[in-house]
Amino acid sequence: MKKNIILTRDMVPISYTDSEIACCGFICPLPKGYEKVLTENNLKIIRADVNYFVAKLNDKVLRQEEPFQNILIEYLDRTEEQQDELLRNFRIERVHFDNRGLFAVQAGTNVNSGDIYLGHGESTICMPESFGFSKFFDDEHAFFCHNVDFYWQALLTRELTVKYFNYLNSYLEKEQIYGEC
Repeated sequence: MKKNIILTRDMVPISYTDSEIACCGFICPLPKGYEKVLTENNLKIIRADVNYFVAKLNDKVLRQEEPFQNILIEYLDRTEEQQDELLRNFRIERVHFDNRGLFAVQAGTNVNSGDIYLGHGESTICMPESFGFSKFFDDEHAFFCHNVDFYWQALLTRELTVKYFNYLNSYLEKEQIYGEC
């Protein structure tokens, strides 16, 4: 059986700069053919699955399970009680979903910080392209950070987008649209 690519976290690196302006970013592609998945499958089921992923990720954060072992790295100087309070607030609060599928994610309660969006026409600068695997990635769409000010926001939103990529790709794998690899 032919197998499609599995997107891994290392293929979606988080860049971090220590500045007063938004300091964390990444670009996460979508799989080539993802629009076909969205048009040929029940969007309510896909949305419910995304909401399930969000709940599981938020739970993993509270337990600081992989990949969230270092989610408090920016807050090591805080007391244990303060860190516990922070962990309860480190969560994906909102996902926005329509006929494009998942198109925006908000991590945390501050609406001016922690959001990513589905961009169009910019994915050619996506890191995985440089690996030579562009045949697996949509040419026009990728997730981009908008106001990601903290590492924890980047960790959460990246994890959801990587999970979403692999979820959509599992539909495509059934169809084997890529041919021989």
